[in-house]
Amino acid sequence: MIGPSKQWLPALFLCIVSVQSNILIERDATSCNGTSYTTPNDLTFDLYCNTNIDSTAGDFSPPVYYTDDDVYACINRCSEFRICYGVTYAVSTKNCTLKGSGFTSALNSTSPDVGHTHSAAVSPITQLTNGYDTDCGYINGSTHTTYNDMPFTVICGMDIASADYCPTGNSSCPSHATSFQGCIDLCAQSHPLCWGVSYNPDLKAGWANCYLKDGRAAQLTPSSYAPDSEESYVIHSAQFFVTNGTDVPYDCTSGPVGNGTYNFVVYCNTGQQGNNIWALHADSLQECYAACFVYDGCIAVGYDPSLANGWEN
Repeated sequence: MIGPSKQWLPALFLCIVSVQSNILIERDATSCNGTSYTTPNDLTFDLYCNTNIDSTAGDFSPPVYYTDDDVYACINRCSEFRICYGVTYAVSTKNCTLKGSGFTSALNSTSPDVGHTHSAAVSPITQLTNGYDTDCGYINGSTHTTYNDMPFTVICGMDIASADYCPTGNSSCPSHATSFQGCIDLCAQSHPLCWGVSYNPDLKAGWANCYLKDGRAAQLTPSSYAPDSEESYVIHSAQFFVTNGTDVPYDCTSGPVGNGTYNFVVYCNTGQQGNNIWALHADSLQECYAACFVYDGCIAVGYDPSLANGWEN
């Protein structure tokens, strides 16, 4: 805990943003080990190293190809794509071919292809076919508040058709969520500010079923749900609910602040390097540094009243 009240600690008015350096390590394209692989967004595949599954089975029309460094990057791409059931990966060309539902019928048509081809298929297939509860779970138009008090307006049966984005630090986008609430919670903790979500509970649009949005919806599209159509899917959405009553004050005065129990020095419009140990939402600078005082090991705060970097400001 912070020491005696005579110790003045810095409080910064602008959020300190840590910049992550992504060090790219090129892996050998021939790399393939084991019999299974789970993607960063938790979709599990059976891995067929040095094996070619019928090269045309399950191809999308037109075929979908990408270039990836290895079979693992190829599988990760499949988990983020619209309903993808597997991949074949050509080692020499680094060609990644994504496969549709017909791919699973070809799993008995495999042939050794050492050093040339790796393959993978979603297993068990029920991960994609079972889906989750398709009920919206909330009254349409109602306000739902997340675990960190971020308010959202619920829009049942509608899709926010644009403004998809990938938050800082996410290794997989779109994201995967097992519930509508879980998808909204992902938005509430994202940086920069997430303005809304569209959630596909039946997984008809793919495993990556939680689409985070970085702007207010310009267009809402009805969910394309028809029980007898293979192309149908269920979508529910939610948007950040902003009112004048929730606006965060921008007033900032540099200098010492405190109440005798905790004391800080405020530096307006100033950033300072340091390790972020916790993020939360605060409605004022005072609320922010009060939280720091009771958090063991906290010696400073960075506060963003604009919410531009996220609800947890």
